[in-house]
Amino acid sequence: MKWDKFSLIGHSYGAGLGAAYSGLYPKEVERLVLLDFTKIVTSPDDHNYPQHLASGFDFFLDMEAKAEREETPLYTYTDAVARLIRGTKNQINEESAKIFMIRGASRVDNQDKWQFNRDLLVNAIRVFRFTHESIFQIHGQIRCPVLLLQPTDGMVMETKEVLDKCLKIYQESSSNFQIIETGQGHFFHLNEPEEPAKFINKFFLES
Repeated sequence: MKWDKFSLIGHSYGAGLGAAYSGLYPKEVERLVLLDFTKIVTSPDDHNYPQHLASGFDFFLDMEAKAEREETPLYTYTDAVARLIRGTKNQINEESAKIFMIRGASRVDNQDKWQFNRDLLVNAIRVFRFTHESIFQIHGQIRCPVLLLQPTDGMVMETKEVLDKCLKIYQESSSNFQIIETGQGHFFHLNEPEEPAKFINKFFLES
């Protein structure tokens, strides 16, 4: 995009990546919004790192081969919407699934046949695994204001101790760290967008 400065809004793993980017390039990011994810998932000191890294590459190559080998499944629009809802374990409603479909699927002919646009390689995110300490160092370089929106029953993938330490780092490094509990479920921003939008708009309009 050729932008010198910008803000980031991320959900789930995208929020974790946004936080990592904001620490690696703190002069570029003006504001950071995290939706139901405090940080990318990390691990303690890894004494088997070479083996884990190798298995991560193997998994990536397997997924790449699978993507090239398999034909893209086709669905009717109704079936595609239903599959999306099932894929999130019924955490999104029909209206949210149809929003997903705008960017996440494409019509392939005139007979109501649709295919999903997602890339299977997105599942290969475990190739590089950060340790707790390495990501803490990265987050310690964040300087911009940070807003964390957490639903009441959101996604928890790490221990309270690790997450609490990350929150403390945000408080110490960010110029303005806010954490707000709002909505329900991991896809709260899709199912009830008005409420999180209210907090996000206020965050961006602050001087």
